This record gives sequence, structure tokens and C-alpha cells, in this order.
Amino acid sequence: MIENIEAITGDFSVFQDTYFNKKPMLRQGALPTVADEVLSIADMDELINLEMVRFPYIKVNLNGSGVPEPGYTKDIVVQGMTQTGVVDPAKVHALYRAGATITWASVNQIFPKVRQFVRMINDQMAVRTDAVAFLTPANKKGYPAHHDGVDLFIIQLSGSKHWRLWDLAEDRRSESANYTEESLGTPAIEVSLKAGDVLYLPYGTPHQAAAEGEPSLHLSVMMRPRMWRDLIKETVDRILAEDEFLEYPALFAETGDTQVQFAAFMERVAEVDQEQEWDRYRTTGKAMPGVSQSTVFQESAAIGRIDERTALRRAAISYGSTQLDDGRVQLEFTGLKFAVSSSLAHKLGSVGPGHATTAADLLAEAPVERQRQIAKQLVRMGLFVAA
Repeated sequence: MIENIEAITGDFSVFQDTYFNKKPMLRQGALPTVADEVLSIADMDELINLEMVRFPYIKVNLNGSGVPEPGYTKDIVVQGMTQTGVVDPAKVHALYRAGATITWASVNQIFPKVRQFVRMINDQMAVRTDAVAFLTPANKKGYPAHHDGVDLFIIQLSGSKHWRLWDLAEDRRSESANYTEESLGTPAIEVSLKAGDVLYLPYGTPHQAAAEGEPSLHLSVMMRPRMWRDLIKETVDRILAEDEFLEYPALFAETGDTQVQFAAFMERVAEVDQEQEWDRYRTTGKAMPGVSQSTVFQESAAIGRIDERTALRRAAISYGSTQLDDGRVQLEFTGLKFAVSSSLAHKLGSVGPGHATTAADLLAEAPVERQRQIAKQLVRMGLFVAA
């Protein structure tokens, strides 16, 4: 299993200093077993026949142009309900045989092995990360020359593909752009990727690729850059969420307390701890959609083994509490309600996120069976996890 970013980049400090956001990087044979561990052509056959995939997950490009959705979709009936625009494997196969490239967008949202692979990259790079699979017939071009508004790890999974790369675009701020090869001139780099090879492209790198003597399958792991303006906006939004800035000014008045409000805002900005903010940026980057992970079902299956001595770790979720007329306290979180004694509510409030305790500690005076019951309930509700 590929568990470390350096399997892709080599020495990460060299990648960071020499290549990241500067120029392409090629590592031949870096991932020799990547097809078995992440995605293979056999997997693509299984995926295309799922009978539940809809546009825009699958896109088809023939002779440099996108095939309209109706050309490869159909309607099906599931549990008596009609589902429209479902990918038709037979139509996709016919277009592929005619020379079309089959693109599977965000395959990490569908296929667990790709999701796990992308999650590892997301954890290191701290940016929104998605994976797109490209299956191109032998000796056919994929998409016209273009640049993308995302950084790319190109990972060749099967077959070989000839890549032509040009120097970074002058206007890298553009999300994406197409080119004619004549306007780009002579490529700066030409290389054939074989299974297991890795190519890194900074955002804004013009490129064009064509399959060689056999069908080519490659995975593009797209890392969307978070510019300084994006990061600073997170900080500003957090400051502006304070109650002080939620007052409703009378804009119809000739003058307002702008000086006071601007001064308060600048004071908050000056108080920002820059190291803590950098850590916050990294944390939010690692929690972007597309790579989430949970073990709720596995944990639920293990609840029966929990007893009064099982270490329970407080989950990182907040909850509300309401005093009830019968003296108990009602806890409410994630839409669930749970009534406990006031003494237990007090003890629960003293256990911070990430800290561990046991039901025996929380309910020292209660019978053992009651301790076990509460321990299982706290885990079942999601407020604690069995450590």
C-alpha cells in the first residue's frame, strides 16, 4: 500500500525546494505496483458497469471534442423510479472503440482504493484533492493542448502515453485555457510515461498527451491551489463572524460608525497569532471534501465488546445541554437527544475533545451494568469513541 507522499515525489524537501510551483518533475518507475494498489483497467471495466453512474462523472471526448451527454446515457428504472442520464456501458464502449477518450471525474468519490490514495496526498499537501482517470485507445490523442488551473500528479497506470510539455503559461491565474500546438511552438519537454511513472505539473503548465501502441490509463491527481487571498479570506471570515460585526447599520443615514467598526476590525487582525493561523490553514486544507473517512459502522459492530473499563475518547464534536424538570440534563448533538443525570452531565463537561475516560470513572457510584449501558450509549451516540 502506498502510504507516504515520498513514494510519489522522492525526497519531499527536494520536491518542495526545486519543483513545487516552479517546474515539472519526472520520476520513472516510482510506483511499480500502482495499478494493483490504486486503479487498473480491469477496475475501469467494473466501474463502468455499475449501472448508477451519471454525467458529469463520466465524460467522453472524441476527436478533440466532447460528446454530448445523450450520446452515451440512458434512463433506467430503480425500485420503480426512473433515473435519467445514467451512463450506458454499451454506448461508452462503442465510442471508445471509435477512438474516444473516456474520462472518469472524481473517481475518488466512487472507488475506495483511489480515495485512500488521494487522502494520503491530501494529508501531505493540505489542499482540495481529486482524482480523474483517463482511458485513451491505442495511438489516439486525448484532449487538445491546454493548461489546467490545478497542480497535477500524473500517474501512469497502464500502457504508455507520450507527453508534450511547454513552459508555464504567462497568465497562470487563468483557471484553464486551450491552445493550438502551433501557437505554443517547440515543446520544452517530450517524454513517454510508462506504467509506474509519475509526472508533476505545476498549475498553468501547457500540455498535450497521446496514447502510444496500446490503450493508456492514467490518473491525474488534481490539487487545487489555495492562494494567499483564499487563506486570508478564511481569517477575515472568522473575525467577521464575531457578534460585534453582526450589527445592522442604518445605511440610509448620512454618516455611520465606520471609524469604530474599522478600528475594531483592524484590532482583531493585529491580534491574530500567525503560527496558529498557519496551523488552521493546514487543518482546513486536510479536511476538504472528497477524502473524508469514518468508521462509524465498524465501531457500531464493536459496541457489544465495550464494558465499564473500556477507555472512551471524547469525540471532537460540540453539544448543547438543557436542564429538565425531573432534575436530569438533556444533551443534544448531531440531531440526537440523550437525557443523563446532572452529575454525569457535569463530569462529561469536564472531559475535553481527545481526552479519555471510562464509564467506571464517570459513574463510580452506579451499578456495573448501568456503567456498561451508559458506555455503550455514549459511543453509539457518537460523543465518545472506544479508544
